[in-house]
Amino acid sequence: MQPIPIFRDSPPKTVHSPKTAHPSTTKLRPLRSGWWESGLQIGFNVVVSVVAIGALVHILPERGSRNANLAQLEADVLEREDRVDRLHERFVYYFDPSQLQSIVREESQKIHPQQRPIVWVDAP
Repeated sequence: MQPIPIFRDSPPKTVHSPKTAHPSTTKLRPLRSGWWESGLQIGFNVVVSVVAIGALVHILPERGSRNANLAQLEADVLEREDRVDRLHERFVYYFDPSQLQSIVREESQKIHPQQRPIVWVDAP
């Protein structure tokens, strides 16, 4: 195996383009294409910017109304949670076996058989 030389003994040959009769026209052509390319890029960027601004103008009012709806829903959720907590407390109170006698006393006029009613009478 022979090693591959990294450098050549002679410099690479350059290819020259043929000279035209009107050098001023060849110089203007790349300049014009550069202007067109830059103009198209700027125009495209302007169109993209206008579309983005239009989308923001459309989205921002909707965002405000959605935030208002979200705040209303959160208030409703807090109200419902409070109601659920109160109902749960009542449920636990009414269905607790250890509270049965006190509940019966509260809900009816009956008294326990071991108790005697006391009637207060004003003295004349």
